[in-house]
Amino acid sequence: MSTADRVDVIACEQYAVAACAPFGMSREVVALRVNLLHPPRVVQRHWKIAELQNLAYPCECDHDAKRNHWLLRC
Repeated sequence: MSTADRVDVIACEQYAVAACAPFGMSREVVALRVNLLHPPRVVQRHWKIAELQNLAYPCECDHDAKRNHWLLRC
């Protein structure tokens, strides 16, 4: 996998993860890669893209305009 296709976990708590992924990557692919690379510590759960009414995800990465930040919860 090239670095252009890489998904990075940039913060992790017990029930939430922040990930940085390439712009245009689908939410399904982001969630799949985060679950494969960084499984949640909660048994029989998986990360899902957070659906928060007052926060828009994905949001632009503040270090690279070609990447987005995502919030995932389990």
